[in-house]
Amino acid sequence: TLNRKWAEYLLEILVITIGIMGAFLLNNWNEERKTKLIERNLLIELKENLETNITNLNGDIERQIQGAFYLDFLIDHLENKKPYRDSLAAIFHFVDKVPDIVLASSSFETLKSMGLQILSSDHLRKEIINLFTHME
Repeated sequence: TLNRKWAEYLLEILVITIGIMGAFLLNNWNEERKTKLIERNLLIELKENLETNITNLNGDIERQIQGAFYLDFLIDHLENKKPYRDSLAAIFHFVDKVPDIVLASSSFETLKSMGLQILSSDHLRKEIINLFTHME
């Protein structure tokens, strides 16, 4: 029977082999698609963290500028021995409050925990690492 059905057996082996290879290709494609989706979502989260940081830093800069103005006012007041006014208490209070700079980095922590190699661009990976390690 082997001599008579060798073509059938060969065709069956060929179909099975093509099926297995197709399954591997489909699995690889699906895994790559999932990885790209995770990478995209992480990059979106990184962008949102950076936008939040910019907003927070702009607010901190404004408060620092205001604080410097009030500090100059107090120095002038003290150096010129001007009389005490009730408004000085509020100014002392304001100058005493230095804004805490808190930068959002949760997306970078997530990226580190997932493995930095998830980013497909070597250049982008290096720049992100450089940016967030300098923020700490």
